[in-house]
Amino acid sequence: MNGIATLRDIEAVEAAGSPADQAESTYELIRRTAAHMPEAPALSFFLTAAEHDKPETWSYQQLFADITRTANFFHTIGVTK
Repeated sequence: MNGIATLRDIEAVEAAGSPADQAESTYELIRRTAAHMPEAPALSFFLTAAEHDKPETWSYQQLFADITRTANFFHTIGVTK
């Protein structure tokens, strides 16, 4: 399938069910993407509206590293699920 353009396309995707290798979490999905294409843009944002013409962009590698660092910090201070 080249894309989703119609309701019929959506129904076909839903009927196919989940892929066998579907990530079990958002963390796993970002980890896989960071491993597969680390330099691809993952997140773009600007800190103020005045800076809208020059957004900060993080790669998947940067995003995954920061997510992991943050998760490790929370674990260290005793935060659990």
